[in-house]
Amino acid sequence: MIDYANRIVPSCLTHAQGRQFRLPPQSNKYRLLVKEGENLAQEGNIKDAIEKFKQAKQLVPCFKFPLENDKAKIIAAISSFEKGKQLAQIGKIEEAAVKFNEARQIDARIKFSIPENYTKIDSWIKFAASKNYAGKVFRDKLNDGSFGPRMVVIPAGRFQMGDIQDGGGSDEKPVHWVSVNEFAMGKYEVTFAEYDKFAEATGRTKPDDEEWGRGNRPVINVSWNDATAYTEWLSKQTGEHYRLPTEAEWEYAARAGTETRYWWGNDIGKNRANCRNSDCGDKFKYTSPVGSFSANPFGLYDTAGNVREWIFDSWHNDYTNAPNDGKIWAEGADKSYRVLRHCH
Repeated sequence: MIDYANRIVPSCLTHAQGRQFRLPPQSNKYRLLVKEGENLAQEGNIKDAIEKFKQAKQLVPCFKFPLENDKAKIIAAISSFEKGKQLAQIGKIEEAAVKFNEARQIDARIKFSIPENYTKIDSWIKFAASKNYAGKVFRDKLNDGSFGPRMVVIPAGRFQMGDIQDGGGSDEKPVHWVSVNEFAMGKYEVTFAEYDKFAEATGRTKPDDEEWGRGNRPVINVSWNDATAYTEWLSKQTGEHYRLPTEAEWEYAARAGTETRYWWGNDIGKNRANCRNSDCGDKFKYTSPVGSFSANPFGLYDTAGNVREWIFDSWHNDYTNAPNDGKIWAEGADKSYRVLRHCH
């Protein structure tokens, strides 16, 4: 915070060498007015803050303050700072840092109008980034300084896995309770842009997009081995452990605490997801760019529709003796077949 009483007042007065400068008798009232103005500015009460500073200026004419001419800047700085705090609190650390920097750069003279000490921001961001909590979105850094896929922290929980609506096949039975530990899952389906970067880095052949589009569209024509290789590459690049989800983790994340056929209800509705032949009223002829529809309650996109998704587990004919802890189901598996999951 800038202390105007000590910093600005002496700059407009002179005194002889060897003599001590003394503020005029009204200086105590002046200091009080400046302090009140600063407090009002910190609270966002710009109008009253300006009035306090005007009163201070009448007592000490050389007092200079930026508020009268920079009111819009102050409001913008406060707004950016508050948005930054909100973003950081929900785990959007990178976006929060952008907002904090916007507030910093608006005008160095109005730092006192921000309701936090800027020197604490960076350490606070780092602290928030180190904590995992449900719904937090984060990205791990790759070796080249860029970032990997956006990940969402999925909370631990318990759910009924299988055909709870009693309209599926025998391979979705018996319905059974499963407890799942906290984990992180990709916010979006892996895109062509993300997979192509991996392919270029490792010398792999890029998959055919069937002329449906690359970039931000979900990657297609990749095998289970391709998908696994991509997760192993991410692990090496980031120093973290990436893998495909187990079938239990996938279903738990896709349901997101719901018990209906789709996370939004039992009816497919209109324009809720990208369906084959546009059977659910979407506008896309083929795949849609990831994130084109609403996210489920866990913050994941395209858990219904768009493309099928590989999981880690091998094939079992049904859920008899399936594990109840959400872990990889290896016992009794037919490893010549892997499992794809999707809702369509």
